[in-house]
Amino acid sequence: MNHSLNPIDLPLIESLENAKALDITQVDVTNTSTLTDLMIICTGTSSKHVQSIFDKVIKDMKLINIYPIIESRSPLCDWCIIDYGDCILHIMQDDARQLYGLEKIWS
Repeated sequence: MNHSLNPIDLPLIESLENAKALDITQVDVTNTSTLTDLMIICTGTSSKHVQSIFDKVIKDMKLINIYPIIESRSPLCDWCIIDYGDCILHIMQDDARQLYGLEKIWS
């Protein structure tokens, strides 16, 4: 993908990699969404792993003074969302990721 990185992208991706998130995918939605420019979608192996990724990203980003606009988690922790404005992060268990197919919807 030829999406030009904004300042949040690199530390966010690094945090996801450090938390062992799987299948990290960037979807440029500049031309299809008025809400954001970029969606980053990744997979956690369990509800505990999804929660751990969520917590690590929030903590790591706050360390560099980047705070979420909205953060949300499902009761089962199969899908968490962190909205940073120009970038929305979706952390999902594999079943939820396959069910909702965000990459297909927004690509």
